[in-house]
Amino acid sequence: MTATRRWLGRAAILLVAAAYAGLVVGNGLDRLALERPALASRVPALFAEHALATAARAALRRDPARAGVLAARLVARAPVDPQSTALLGDARLATGDGAGADAAFRVAGALGWRVPEVQAYLCQQALQQGDYRVAALRFDALLRQRPEVLRVPGVLSPFRDDGAAEAAFIDRLAARPPWLGWFTGAIDPVPDAELARRVPTLLQLRRRKVVLGCALVAGPAKQLRAAGNSRAADALLAAHCPAG
Repeated sequence: MTATRRWLGRAAILLVAAAYAGLVVGNGLDRLALERPALASRVPALFAEHALATAARAALRRDPARAGVLAARLVARAPVDPQSTALLGDARLATGDGAGADAAFRVAGALGWRVPEVQAYLCQQALQQGDYRVAALRFDALLRQRPEVLRVPGVLSPFRDDGAAEAAFIDRLAARPPWLGWFTGAIDPVPDAELARRVPTLLQLRRRKVVLGCALVAGPAKQLRAAGNSRAADALLAAHCPAG
């Protein structure tokens, strides 16, 4: 009897260890799918979360309907993760389901603001409705996560084409957001023509008694001068780097 109990105890330990190892391997594969999308299809359904997100994003380009199915499964598995509902919103938007996309994005927005896709969508909606203050806030939230969005050609056009929209955007600049150096070109140099288009906005900051300082404008001013735009360079330095 004692030997039998001992054998059963060892068997139970082995089963628990095997189950734990299976959990570790399953979770490990799921996380690895973030970096190696090809693994997404090999992750057991019981553990697939990151794998579902990876597969859904990959399907967005070639098969939006399939992406929607995968995103819906992801929402069922992780309903309080804003990334899952944002992905569902992207999929619905890609299939032309505007109302469904709006519902998904608004749920994602209520769950957390740190999702770039949600902020991009809500910014666009606010611009279409003429709510420029909210649009600028959403754009600010997007750039705090992805300042490289400023590299996208024409991304600033909606805030240049309307005086009220521009004023709302300048309000965000005046608060000295962490992406300010990206906007001036001090952190991430921008093409000469685009930099010249940003100078009037930066000069309006000075009219609001906001002085950025030499670190944020000296390099861009040098770039402007090298491009033959000395007038803009001098105006930028006079406004924000008088000592320079």
